[in-house]
Amino acid sequence: KRPADFEGLHLAILKKEVARARASPVYGPDMPDISSWEDLHRLPAVGYDRLDEAFRKHGLERSLLVPADRYYHTSGYTGVSKRVYYSARDIERMASSYALFGHLIGVRKGMIGWSIAGEEPLVSGPTLHHASRVLDVNMISTLLAQDTDLRKAVAKASRSERFDLMAGTPLLVYVIGRIANEDDYFRNMIERAARNNFHLPGPLARMAASLMLAGIDLGRLRENIRAVRIAITYAEPLSPYLDSLRQYYPNMKAYDVLGSTECPLIASQYSPGQKGLQLFLPGVIAELADPRDVQRSKKERTPLQAIPWTEWKAGMAGELIISRP
Repeated sequence: KRPADFEGLHLAILKKEVARARASPVYGPDMPDISSWEDLHRLPAVGYDRLDEAFRKHGLERSLLVPADRYYHTSGYTGVSKRVYYSARDIERMASSYALFGHLIGVRKGMIGWSIAGEEPLVSGPTLHHASRVLDVNMISTLLAQDTDLRKAVAKASRSERFDLMAGTPLLVYVIGRIANEDDYFRNMIERAARNNFHLPGPLARMAASLMLAGIDLGRLRENIRAVRIAITYAEPLSPYLDSLRQYYPNMKAYDVLGSTECPLIASQYSPGQKGLQLFLPGVIAELADPRDVQRSKKERTPLQAIPWTEWKAGMAGELIISRP
């Protein structure tokens, strides 16, 4: 579709969603009608404090207008971890969006993938798993929750078939590359953890490392990851890692994704090495606003003067405001 097609689609979605939101105590019956982008300037920003207040007073289902089938936690990097509630339809929509992105970058039915992600209630692992089912990809998920989970993940991957696809943070993809290609790298990691985290003396730390490495075929792991053709990375910028990743993954094309717990796919790369990210217009409606105006709108519940994506120009900066169905 052309941008003009998405402009009409987004206005239709906003009109429907704003009208529907009047039934929620989070927003109330005084929400204005939306028939143009200028009408968005009459809407306030809604902060988590207002959501929590509505949840306490009126309950989840009445506030959300649908049953909350699942919740995911934000990482807490920006403060206290928060719950983000999803309906079954939300989960299906997010999986379909990620699957569409995967198809656009070359992921195809029958591929073998390795997802190295956080477990629930973080959103990344479950979303990738659901998307892989939509695409009919054999995705091996090794969820990381405890210190020893990386060892389990590496052991499982070393017994797998060769991978076509990997997904995880750039740091994790980089660390896996070093583990597979540098003989003592993983052993040294384990020994340091044994000494620093468990306070084992040197001989016991070395023994622990030998036990942890038992059953891991690093040669097989190296072959498996050298076959990787596509990588999906998220949570931190990809560009600082690219030169190093080329050493370990000679056939890999990596694609950076910007997402959040509220919306796992906001923008991404669609060609390797492209400068900047492109909005995922099938799934998000984006605006930019002055961060001070955002805070004022949340606090005073006044309209937020934001700039919709249809009016963006090169060099603009601000806080990213995302709406989605």
